[in-house]
Amino acid sequence: MSKAALLGILLGALTPVFSQTPAASTAQPQPTAAKVTPINQRRVDPAAMYHRVYAVVPMTGTGKKDDPFRPMFVLSPSQMTVASATAVKHTGILSYQMHVSDDGKFALVEFVGATRADLQPILASTAAGATVFERGNATQAQIETEFKKYKKDFTMSLFNTRAQ
Repeated sequence: MSKAALLGILLGALTPVFSQTPAASTAQPQPTAAKVTPINQRRVDPAAMYHRVYAVVPMTGTGKKDDPFRPMFVLSPSQMTVASATAVKHTGILSYQMHVSDDGKFALVEFVGATRADLQPILASTAAGATVFERGNATQAQIETEFKKYKKDFTMSLFNTRAQ
């Protein structure tokens, strides 16, 4: 008899000895989806999170401590105090980044909100001098073309806000 045949007979005879019985296999808890975590789980890039709106808006405020110069749609410090006492976390404008136009009368702003509804007042604005672009509906070239009318050396790389 060949060695391969003997090995086959031996493995066939010993397999039931080393295998689990059906009762033993059901006694062990099976992992659930909630307990299994992928090894290479990666976080979403903060630049891809949240809803973003780009806008050219007039500057508002008197320049005083309680009413600083700021872009339209951004609350003054006194308004923020009142709003934060009644607001739910992660609603409204989460963050913004602005660059003042060359003449100082306008702000080039990136507004960040958790959802589109949080930025709806900006999107629905018909205020004089306000031009609004929604990320995903306007191209980077369209936004830069409009913003360069107000700030000659503007590029989208100037916006690097990461709302987290």
